[in-house]
Amino acid sequence: MKSKNLSEKILSSVKSKGFKHIKLDSVIEANHILQRSGENFRKYMFTFIDQNGRELCLRPDLTIA
Repeated sequence: MKSKNLSEKILSSVKSKGFKHIKLDSVIEANHILQRSGENFRKYMFTFIDQNGRELCLRPDLTIA
């Protein structure tokens, strides 16, 4: 409960400074990451194929740690 309260205070403070909160997708197309980071980065990604045949992955900041 304390951490939720703290995160709400931080978010409120940041918004009061004119910043806007944006929600990023947790899953993105793998080719976006591979184009920027190279094929060697694939071993660090959690990837899967969706029902339409697209290769998707978790955002790297969610998987690297």
